[in-house]
Amino acid sequence: MSALYAFKAAAAFAAVMLLSLGFLQEHHPFTRFGAANQITTVRALLVSLVVSLIGEPSLPAIAASAAAASVVVTLLDGVDGWLARRTGSRATSARASTWRSTRC
Repeated sequence: MSALYAFKAAAAFAAVMLLSLGFLQEHHPFTRFGAANQITTVRALLVSLVVSLIGEPSLPAIAASAAAASVVVTLLDGVDGWLARRTGSRATSARASTWRSTRC
């Protein structure tokens, strides 16, 4: 990987976190940062690592790692939702979208 990979990954993660923090008050009415939010943060980190592979050398090992990380992100999305429902820490917008998706 290039010498810029770590910088690109850090910049991508910082951008995602800054955007998230900007919307935190509006969509996170809870007093603490729970387990579901921590998993979401890990997902954001993994996505940042995969996105930062854009422009990097195309090697089979790197492609396999990106695919594996994508599968982990998808699985963690399910875990995150399950934890949020179990602990009652879903945001109002998440409750509405979950309700709509289960009714279709």
